[in-house]
Amino acid sequence: MCLLGTLALLASPGCGTAAKGVQDCREIEQARCKVAVACGIVGDEDDCELYYRDHCLHGLPVAPPEPAQVDDCVATITTLGTCVQSLGKHALLADCSPDPIADNATSACEVVQYPERAYACSFLTGTETSAPPQSTGGTGADTSSAGQGGQGGTE
Repeated sequence: MCLLGTLALLASPGCGTAAKGVQDCREIEQARCKVAVACGIVGDEDDCELYYRDHCLHGLPVAPPEPAQVDDCVATITTLGTCVQSLGKHALLADCSPDPIADNATSACEVVQYPERAYACSFLTGTETSAPPQSTGGTGADTSSAGQGGQGGTE
């Protein structure tokens, strides 16, 4: 009888997962949770991390990226966190370093809330966006990417 129960469990189609990028998702979301508290997006970092630990079991909504891409995305979010810690939750991307860091966003916390807007995390949309070349002079204001985007969400 025990053997039949074991075979039934092994044959159950609902027990498996084809999720890809689970650990990548968790790394990105853990970085976001740390900064999201400072941004006022979430109230508790531990609750946020616990939620995404389970939520990420679904994997990423796109093909798994290269490890270096995940590292760059996490580093960008961490950099934004440093900026928010020093300048407050209303910190503008132009005041963070390095700039430009994102497309179609103006504040650090906006990118934490929508990480796919960061050039380093643009793979989350399924279409990577390259950062514009850094200028060597001028005012530092780059408006060449204004109006771009419209890629749609990851849902």
